Amino acid sequence: MSKFIKIFTVSAFAFAVFAFTADAATITHIEFEDGQTTYQGEGGETVNATFRVVVGPTETVEFFQTNIAGSVQSPKCESVGGNLGLQEGTHFIDRSLKFPPNTGTYTVNTKASGIFGGFRAIDCSSNVVATASFSSALKTVGSSNGSGSGSVDDTPSWLQALLTTLTNKVAELTSQVEAIQNPPVPAGPQCPPAYYGGNRVAVQSWLMSNGYASGFNAVGISGPWQLSQPGIIWGAVSSSAYSQALNACN
Repeated sequence: MSKFIKIFTVSAFAFAVFAFTADAATITHIEFEDGQTTYQGEGGETVNATFRVVVGPTETVEFFQTNIAGSVQSPKCESVGGNLGLQEGTHFIDRSLKFPPNTGTYTVNTKASGIFGGFRAIDCSSNVVATASFSSALKTVGSSNGSGSGSVDDTPSWLQALLTTLTNKVAELTSQVEAIQNPPVPAGPQCPPAYYGGNRVAVQSWLMSNGYASGFNAVGISGPWQLSQPGIIWGAVSSSAYSQALNACN
């Protein structure tokens, strides 16, 4: 009986050592594409995340699962490391995470599974060798489908950029129209800049802005911004306006 107890005790100890060794894999941290451990974005967007996994000497990681707690998304379980899985050492697993639609912070849960030896795990639910949770790793600050809440601006970034571009364009066109309708009135006789060929557009712009635009308008040039278009040359219109300006300032 004493011998049986000793054998049982040794066996139990060996099993305990094996069980301890079998739980040697760890998922140490998460890092997003900007190098930070947290990331914020709009609902429906995706972000790339890298998980650091350390595998012990008698462990194998063959499946890796990510799950965003509180989200309606299903956990994502994928095979890693090919036929042999991830063996002893430090490994980095890349995953794409999708932001939940509702504003708020979300925890990313992870799980690693594998069987050391000749067999192979079949999924992420059995033969689990490591788990880790990264609290508040994701933060949804808006939603492309308008499902966000609170004081957060739910306007998608692409739409906001488009609105800004349109607003700036309208302001630019309005300024051009005002310049056509209200040309500056010369304060008195002014001499045009000397013309040497290379400054054609600058001289023409000066003429149009200083009371000599009628000839340009007659040939379809309504503003200085059209002077640099292909086909617009010095021509008789410019020569006539330049002569008028010279006579006026003499």
